[in-house]
Amino acid sequence: MTTDIDLSKEVVGKGFIMWTILTCLIPLFFIWSNTCRYTLLRQLLTRGQRIRNVAVVLLAGLLVWAPIRLMEKQQKRIEKATGVDMPSYGGVVANSYLPSNWLSALGLYAWAQADESSDVKSLINPTKKFTYQAPAEGLDDTYVVFVIGETTRWDHMGILGYDRDTTPKLAQEKNLVAYRGYSCDTATKLSLRCMFVREGGASDNPQRTLKEQNVFAVLKQLGFSSDLFAMQSEMWFYTNTMADNIAYREQIGAEPRNRGKNVDDMLLLSEMEQSLKNHPQGKHLIVLHTKGS
Repeated sequence: MTTDIDLSKEVVGKGFIMWTILTCLIPLFFIWSNTCRYTLLRQLLTRGQRIRNVAVVLLAGLLVWAPIRLMEKQQKRIEKATGVDMPSYGGVVANSYLPSNWLSALGLYAWAQADESSDVKSLINPTKKFTYQAPAEGLDDTYVVFVIGETTRWDHMGILGYDRDTTPKLAQEKNLVAYRGYSCDTATKLSLRCMFVREGGASDNPQRTLKEQNVFAVLKQLGFSSDLFAMQSEMWFYTNTMADNIAYREQIGAEPRNRGKNVDDMLLLSEMEQSLKNHPQGKHLIVLHTKGS
């Protein structure tokens, strides 16, 4: 239900549902048997009390929203002065405390589902349409780390023939294969639709309508466990990967070890290291979506 799947496994289940029902019976009994004449609903229906009580409710909400908004504006001024990119102040607060961290993640997930015209399950499933024969030695000890970077031009990369040596460290990597790849679009949301499906897997229209599931969802259905860590917030794409665990920039920034740190792609390294420790058995996929810092 939320983007934090570990939290979901702990919270959402039969045990949680039974616990909720049992612990709610007594409060529900008192609520239903309550004969109090001063409930908010009764006051709203009573002439002369409506304005005052609505004002109190609005004031309570304002007292929560105003300080967060003020701190966020102050943070943006500091960011402009220092050139340091920080995660959204309100987003970090929302992802740091209960129950707002559950609600914010659930809200993002619901918005991603409502914003997309087709659910991932309604797309063509390559695992059912095509046959893949795994190597004889198997894939059980395989780790796949896929880094999604920001847009760059291949004709400005030294490793691909550019006059200046703009990729000195990449050129020193062993077993590195570099391709002159082209994206179908320059906008992140549109290019993510076509980069990870087969040719023809996305329509050639302005919306780049998806037709089939992406390669990450295919790996998931082939038995890979998967984690996705992102310095961006393209939730529609993240949910379509069918990843077991998803953490976006505000969630990562809300971690105690990252408090006060700027939004930098290096934060993804600690997340990747922890993911590798949690999956020592192999056959594991890690997707890192950078912001290009």
